Amino acid sequence: KDLKNDTLVSMDELLVTIDQVKIAKNEFVLGQLALKKGKINVQRDKNTGAYNYDFIADYFASSDKSTTKSKPIKLDLKRVSLHNFHVKYDDNRFYTLPYGVDYDHLDLKNVHLTASHFKIRGNDVAFNIDKLRFKDRAGINIKHLSAHVSILEKGLHLRDLKVKTAKTNIHFPKFNFDFQDWDAFNSFDDEVIFDAFLAPSMINLKDISYFAPELKGMSDRIALSGHVSERLRNLTLTDLHLRFGQGSF
Repeated sequence: KDLKNDTLVSMDELLVTIDQVKIAKNEFVLGQLALKKGKINVQRDKNTGAYNYDFIADYFASSDKSTTKSKPIKLDLKRVSLHNFHVKYDDNRFYTLPYGVDYDHLDLKNVHLTASHFKIRGNDVAFNIDKLRFKDRAGINIKHLSAHVSILEKGLHLRDLKVKTAKTNIHFPKFNFDFQDWDAFNSFDDEVIFDAFLAPSMINLKDISYFAPELKGMSDRIALSGHVSERLRNLTLTDLHLRFGQGSF
């Protein structure tokens, strides 16, 4: 629980297998991390924006008084699975949008995740999302999502990103977000640079409307491919191929 006695993390079952630990070298190899039937609840204070888990980080920061510089952590995790989880995130400084995916108020239910080949090298993290499915509060139902993910100091890079819903099938061989630092997400439209290639994909406009509410009420399917670049406010589409109804562009 957090300091307000609200649930932070809960689960019915937790399994961890450890293959190798080298504390002196700050190296760890875990075989499996499996969590079943649980809840993750992340909240931000409506006045300060502080996260409800900050007290945990503060505790470990205050307990580490050593002036000796430790070696960068090296962690390998072979497999992670979440089964039947409820993941909730609320930034209480902002109101809830009446329609569409609200990045300040996410409520993901029936989350099932299988991931593998986690590698943490200092501040860099890489892993495979083998399969992820969930349903968001907004109504979008992700049947399948998979990708290779790299989390870097100045980028979030996705390779071979595939997303499926009941009527949408999207494939991005490359989908990169580049920025100067992670604070750029606070000014996403102006500071995060897209670099993505969309392979030929079938897209249902109802699914897109959850991210672009201006399309609410539309349910047509389109075939689309092309390259996406630049910042969101100056988004550039090149090598675009669009098929809508009987027409192609």
